This record gives sequence, structure tokens and C-alpha cells, in this order.
Amino acid sequence: MINKVFILFLLSTVFVFGQENQEKSQKEKFSITVSSTHLIDPWDGSSIRIGIEKPLNNFIINLEAGKYIANSWSIKPNIKGYILNPIVKFKVYTNDNGVTEYVGVDYLYKDFSHDTNDSIKINNVTINKDYRVSRKVHAVSLKYFQRKDFNKHFFYDFYVGLGIRFTSSQSDLTEEERYDILNDEYHGATQIENEINRTGKFFRPNIYCGVKFGYRIF
Repeated sequence: MINKVFILFLLSTVFVFGQENQEKSQKEKFSITVSSTHLIDPWDGSSIRIGIEKPLNNFIINLEAGKYIANSWSIKPNIKGYILNPIVKFKVYTNDNGVTEYVGVDYLYKDFSHDTNDSIKINNVTINKDYRVSRKVHAVSLKYFQRKDFNKHFFYDFYVGLGIRFTSSQSDLTEEERYDILNDEYHGATQIENEINRTGKFFRPNIYCGVKFGYRIF
């Protein structure tokens, strides 16, 4: 529900400011962006993320959507799900080298699931159990962008960001099985794996660093 309200707010912002800046906006229509950083991501899971971007006066609206891709080397096997990522970027400065700086507000929504396994001890019997973890993530962050134009159409963005994310996670284990997971180093569980397989509701810091490529449509 939260992600839908936020996206509707962004779309209404595009409409309102688009009316006020219609004459200037007609000079530059839309851009298509592709996030290269997430194509190979062993921790979060590889994903294809494509965005549509619209400049409005001194700020930019970017609406990005993505889909997770399962691969053999990810720490989250057989991952499935989608991503929604609306961003508002405000222009700060353009230097003598043609690099434009932006600061932005970023909202990220993820809905995904993946396979995993754990050692579980029930009635003094230890078994290795395969199961599936499902998660929904809401994150809000502040980002800093540097944009460099290759030519009239092609450009790239380098960005870093910091924020907070809320995760709601559950698995298809029974309550007894969840309670009896042996999540220590003696049973092959690392701290990263324990965090990835964790269930419940919790907050974590959100850190960004990446590159996007874009193409302007005039």
C-alpha cells in the first residue's frame, strides 16, 4: 500500500510541474535508463532494472522497475520477484567538465522469495531442511548523483546513497522448525546467511553505490 501511494504522489508531481514547465520540458522528452550495477549482484540477487526519466525544470523524476534473475552463483538460489524504485533528483551544479551533480530522494520496494536450507534439530535428531524465504522491503534513502554526457543522447550516472530499510520476512517452516534452526558456524551458517534467512520484521541501514546508463529520446 505504501509503495502505491508514493508512486501515485510522484506521478501527480510530474503532472503538476509538467504543466508549469510545459514549454521548457518539450525541449527534452524522456530518457530510458538501465542499472548496470544490479546485473551482477551476488548478495541481493541479480536483477534487470529499467527506468523512464523525465526532466522538469531543475529536477528529474525517474520511475524504475525491475525483475530478479535466478542464477547458479547467487547466495539466494532460485530467486523470484520484482522491484519498484521511484526517484526524485534535484539539480545542484554543472562543472566545467560537463558533469552535473544532483541530490535525490529514493524510495525502493522489493517483493521476492528464494530457496535456502538449514540444519534443524528436533527431538535430538538433526536434519538438513530445504525451505523458501519470502520478503517485502521498503527503503527510503538520500542519494548523490554525478551525471556525465557521452554525447547528445547517451549519458551515465554514478551515485552513492544512505538511508534506512524496513523488512518483513517469513518462511514456509513451521514455528517449531524455525525455533530449532542451528544457525551457528558448526553447522555451516555464516553471519551473512543468517541475516539473509532471518524472518520477522526489522530495520537495517541501506547503503547504495552504483552506475546507471541512459539514452535520451528527443
